[in-house]
Amino acid sequence: MRRTLLAGLALATTLGLAPALAAQQPQAPATQQGEHAARSPRWGRGEHRFGHGPFRGIELSQAQKEQVKAIHERYAAQFRTLREQFRPVAQELRAARQKGDTAAVKAARERVRPQMEQMRALRQKEFQEVRGVLTPEQQKRLDQNRSELKARMEHRRSEHRAHRARAAESRS
Repeated sequence: MRRTLLAGLALATTLGLAPALAAQQPQAPATQQGEHAARSPRWGRGEHRFGHGPFRGIELSQAQKEQVKAIHERYAAQFRTLREQFRPVAQELRAARQKGDTAAVKAARERVRPQMEQMRALRQKEFQEVRGVLTPEQQKRLDQNRSELKARMEHRRSEHRAHRARAAESRS
């Protein structure tokens, strides 16, 4: 419990100080990727970084890149709206977690569940549109990359669960 509280406090402090620290840093000249990142509504999340994540090993033509970018841009406003709706409940959830109020955490999770489902469905719809732009060989590679990513995520989750179980056991 104390670790969770300290981790949450550290995260909040880091997020609170990041804009001030970034403002004090000298501005580096914009690189081509930096310019793209500044324009991208999903900067830092990797969707436009072809060759990474699900797109690893897939060479897209310039036309395909433009089509994928247009798809991402079409969905950006919808994702932004959902994130804005999610933000107040996420703050409540964070505050309840920091207080250790499990009932409030559970209630906040239930309130946010419909928005999370909407976001998941929207992400899936966007993925299917992007997949439709690809050739059959590229689709096969994308599906393979996606299943590998899911397997790695599940492995991390199971390791995390095991770690939490050991930690709970050692406290008892």
